[in-house]
Amino acid sequence: GFFDIPTGTFSGLKWGAVWHWCSDSRLIPVDDPETGLSGYADRSTGEMVIPCLYYSVDPANFNDGVATVALSDEDGYETSPWHLINERGETIPLPEGWQSAYANQFSCGRIAVVNPDGLWGYADGTGSIVIPAQFAEAYEFCDGFARVEFADGDMGYIDTDGNVLTRGFAHAFDFRNGYAEVWHSGTNGADKVTGWINTAGEVVPFMDSDRFFPISPDRMWMRTAADYSAPWHLLDGEGNVLTAEPVRLMEMESWSFDEGL
Repeated sequence: GFFDIPTGTFSGLKWGAVWHWCSDSRLIPVDDPETGLSGYADRSTGEMVIPCLYYSVDPANFNDGVATVALSDEDGYETSPWHLINERGETIPLPEGWQSAYANQFSCGRIAVVNPDGLWGYADGTGSIVIPAQFAEAYEFCDGFARVEFADGDMGYIDTDGNVLTRGFAHAFDFRNGYAEVWHSGTNGADKVTGWINTAGEVVPFMDSDRFFPISPDRMWMRTAADYSAPWHLLDGEGNVLTAEPVRLMEMESWSFDEGL
């Protein structure tokens, strides 16, 4: 079951699983204990809203009223293309032959979709294609930018209008807290050369390894040595050390500052 904190509602212990991550929706995905299929319950009442009909592995959250789902058979296997639904459980139509993808999330008013030829673009909340299919792979928007793989094989980032922020990387990761980790070269942990870029698409000169962990646009942790047990310094956005002495962190559960802390 689940508690909805703002209203104090308790759903009762009646679900096979509750997918507990947060979203802006009143609906959260839950699993039927008998079939294992997923549907959506109202977080403020605990009642079922969209029946458990869908493929249940990592079901998508609703964001801005849109989620991506696939119908599932009684054995739990997906039986239909991934498609978009609204909070009433109604299908949001995509152009013929287009579909969404497993665990795909709607964000920043966009969702990655793939055309019949296997090229990726983006649709808006009505199912209209707003960034034409042109990418070998496309991912969700984070901090206003999405990482994509171009047809030439390199990776980079686009904004919500499809404009290229920067490209030419061997690998790229989502933006988080104003920065994104990129690999300038390499294909695995042994031969990678890493760096970080900011939301202007600029490589941050002093962030030249995976020892850096941004927690806001102007704050980041820096491990003082490559060893994972090494202590950390807190830096500002210019790379200036703010901590008088390095801090030993047992674990970082959250990357972000919240209300200044």
